[in-house]
This record gives sequence, structure tokens and C-alpha cells, in this order.
Amino acid sequence: MGPQQCGTAIWGCAAEAVVIIESRNRFVECDMAISTSVLRRAPTAPIWCLMLASAAAQTPAGTILGPGDGEHLTRRWGYPLTIKIDPVTAGSKDFVAGTEDLAPGTEIPMHRHHHMEEIVIIQSGDDVVARIGDQQRHVGPGAMAFGPPNTWMCFQNVGTSVARVTWIFSRPGFETYVRATSVPAGQPVVALTATEMDKIRQEYIGEIELAARAGTTYPGGCLDAVPGR
Repeated sequence: MGPQQCGTAIWGCAAEAVVIIESRNRFVECDMAISTSVLRRAPTAPIWCLMLASAAAQTPAGTILGPGDGEHLTRRWGYPLTIKIDPVTAGSKDFVAGTEDLAPGTEIPMHRHHHMEEIVIIQSGDDVVARIGDQQRHVGPGAMAFGPPNTWMCFQNVGTSVARVTWIFSRPGFETYVRATSVPAGQPVVALTATEMDKIRQEYIGEIELAARAGTTYPGGCLDAVPGR
């Protein structure tokens, strides 16, 4: 397919760019002029447009990121998240990586990815409960977990300090769900309604499936979740 127009809002650059349309795991180039500062999923857009600079789309350059680098977001259920590597931030074609800071009592809810492997690394925190499939362990800094496709998993901070978790995916996709459930750091955080959350869950089922029942505003319940019920 040749170049197309995207018809959705893109962020990160104020010049002509190559945009990659992700639609049912197919990627198509399209030309688009972009000037806005925030990446959003347009309410009427049927597909997700990911912006890449022309050179990055052809040959991604190596990237070195410091601890504070990346795209800083706040999840709409309250905690900070940073997308470090993805097609937008670094021009990556295969990998996606980011960090989340879990305050005591918060969690990465029970979920699975149908088409992606995931690696999770605990960077800080004195007591994190990790559930992967039928395994459950209390872990601390340096722990690593691997989730094959279709494996239920969750992580809950049951300690007394903030736990920083790094996640790495073997293909793009999850970051689109992250942006749909977050706002740029520093902007007002408005909690998702149950209706909004249900719509997002349906729209991004290919990237992530949550175990929590429909009609919830936050898909929590890591330690109590029973996938499939």
C-alpha cells in the first residue's frame, strides 16, 4: 500500500514525518504533517497512528537513555510511568520497554498478552508479590519474571517503599494501551469511568487482556484475582 492520510492527532515533532499505521498487526506508511505536542487517540479514529521520523522509520539509531529520560506519563489510576523505548520514542521496530513506580499497596493488575512475551524486572522496593501462571513469590530488587504469551500475571507492592518495575516486550503494541490509560506527566489526572475502562479494554484486547470483571474503574485485585472467572 502507498502513502495514506491518517486523520488522528500525533505528537512529538513539528515537521513532516512518516507515520506508521498499526491496524490488525499490519503496518502501512503514510505521510502526515504534525504540529501538536501530545499524542492522543482521536475519538473517531478507527486505527492507531504511530509517529516516526523518516530516518528512524528506515534505520533506527542507537539510543542511550538516562534514568530520567523517556516519555513521562501518569496512569489515570494515579501512579507514574515512563515509556523508555518504543516506535515513537526511539524508532524501535521490535522492542518496547518502560518503567512504573508502584507506591505501597498499588499493583500491576492481573493480565495477559495474547501475542507478546513480557519480561518484568524489579528494580527497587522491599517486598513485591509476583504472580506468573501458577507461581507466586515475594521478590525484591534484581528479581526478574518472564511471561510467555497467554500467561496470566500480576505484581503487587506489599512493602513499605516505592517499587520501580521495568517491563520489556518483544513486539510493539502494549504502549498504545498505556497511552490510552494515561495523561502526560504534570497534567490533571481524571480517573477513568467504568464505561471508559470497558471501552478501552475492548479496544486493546489484542495488546492486553485484564482479568478484572467488566464495569470496574480500576482493574485491580492482583492477589485475589482468579483469571477466567
